[in-house]
Amino acid sequence: GQLLHELPIPAGDHYTFFVNGRHADRDQVLREGDVLSVFPAVGGG
Repeated sequence: GQLLHELPIPAGDHYTFFVNGRHADRDQVLREGDVLSVFPAVGGG
């Protein structure tokens, strides 16, 4: 939600989000004390 609009993350790019070490959706509501981690998608083969 709102937090992602404030971060410099391009809308078309793919990222993985974690909140407190657990996978989260882009629209996860954050609470005080939550730790958000954002990782770019990694490709390989």
